[in-house]
Amino acid sequence: MKKDFNIDDPFDNLIIRFLNGQLTVEETDKLESLIEESPENQEVFRAYQKIWLGSSALLPDERYNALRAWKRVSEGMDKSASRRLYASRRASRHIYMGLSKIAALIVAVFIIGVLATYLVFMNYHGVSAENYTEISVPQGSRSQIVLPDNSRVWLNAGSTIRYPDNFDRIDRVVELEGEAYFDVVSNPRRPFIVSTEYLRVRATGTAFNVKAYPDDEVVSATLVEGNVTVEIPDINDTPLSYNLEPRQNFTYNIAARSVVSSEIVEHDEREDKLPAEPVAEDITGLPEPRILVRTNIRPELYTSWKDDEWVVEGETMADMAVMLGRRFNTKINIETEELKRYRFTGRIMNETLEQVLEILRMTTPLKYSVGKGYVDWEIDPDLKEEYELLLDKS
Repeated sequence: MKKDFNIDDPFDNLIIRFLNGQLTVEETDKLESLIEESPENQEVFRAYQKIWLGSSALLPDERYNALRAWKRVSEGMDKSASRRLYASRRASRHIYMGLSKIAALIVAVFIIGVLATYLVFMNYHGVSAENYTEISVPQGSRSQIVLPDNSRVWLNAGSTIRYPDNFDRIDRVVELEGEAYFDVVSNPRRPFIVSTEYLRVRATGTAFNVKAYPDDEVVSATLVEGNVTVEIPDINDTPLSYNLEPRQNFTYNIAARSVVSSEIVEHDEREDKLPAEPVAEDITGLPEPRILVRTNIRPELYTSWKDDEWVVEGETMADMAVMLGRRFNTKINIETEELKRYRFTGRIMNETLEQVLEILRMTTPLKYSVGKGYVDWEIDPDLKEEYELLLDKS
């Protein structure tokens, strides 16, 4: 049989005080025992909890306190009653008890009204005013988290992820600033959406990487397995979407701002022959593609930043400076412009920053000096000469 709400009931009173954070340790233990006694008690607790959450969502600045409201109404009724003259003490007590019941009824009606409004609001707008969980990873660190739907996320240095408390009720939407690798639990009825400033990635169950640092010139999505749709809500109100297949990387040049479907360029990465010498200037005069889709990629080149062995292939020293700066929480200044165009290929394990700098010197003419919180890079003339001789012989 369903139990009615009754604030005068000791069990109901314990629940309300628990939700308001007013119980002692002993009272909390008592409430837990009562909840476990019967399915009916569990149902009552869940009902109060839903009402409480509903009232909190609608009143974020001043959370509704049912116990305090009841007391205030009851005291008001008491003062009103005390000003009246009754013929007998018994009659006065009878009227007071009646008014107390009315006060409790008013509070119950108010709570139910709040809940009804909350449910209507939810049905009309789809999503209520929500609290959010935000997780930030500082420079020099990496982290792994588990979302409420059991999807796993690896966050790279200097990244922030944000998601609402109702994360898995309708769509599973997370906001990302920085870089993250997602291993998503499959749920075709509830798409998993990664939203960044310039693109959105929509998936149902898959593994993929999204890189969207606010100070980078490009944002990208890399699909390891499954399938995703990358969407660009263009500033000209002409949204663009592209269905990625496994082992594809989608890169969007945000400096271009507006794009059209014809500007998507596909490139087979197996055709790349990356030079070790400085990158040649573009002599065609043609602008870089606004959207580049690389196919047949090696996924570890885009995702191994999260692993013990970081695999790097053909990255310019300019890009290495940015990535290493985030990884080791240091500012890397490149003093010689020519150095930016040299490329590095190698595998980096759990080396320190100075060990990594020595690795870079093995394949590039790098001269560096380390200060407090910064590193300066420039061309080493002697190493450059030796480097060019080796290239001529190869």
